Amino acid sequence: MAHDLSVGATGQSIRRFAFANRNALIWLAYDGASVRPLEAHDDSIVMSHSRKKTPKGGITCARSEKQEKVANHRRERRRVHQLLADDPEVDLLPHTRELSDPWSMAKDGKAFLGRHASRKTLRK
Repeated sequence: MAHDLSVGATGQSIRRFAFANRNALIWLAYDGASVRPLEAHDDSIVMSHSRKKTPKGGITCARSEKQEKVANHRRERRRVHQLLADDPEVDLLPHTRELSDPWSMAKDGKAFLGRHASRKTLRK
């Protein structure tokens, strides 16, 4: 739910809310006493894009490493479970880096894009 605050014609503050419905975005105005729907063509409704605070991005063409991370964590949980089943009082469990290599994944870390990064790149 998004909202912003503006001043109405009477000088009274009006709070506008946006509710995401299944099929549409519904805007409502609340002036402290009543709620009224706003028209979709109302010029006062402006939605902005969220931007990253720090211009960083992955060094790759891949969009995500999610499936690789899921597989690596599943492998790690399975190995820990096996070790604990063999000896419940084991002193040392394997470290994440012993069972997976982050450099074998699709992305090779992140890079600072600098202040000249495009607006599209900085979108969340």
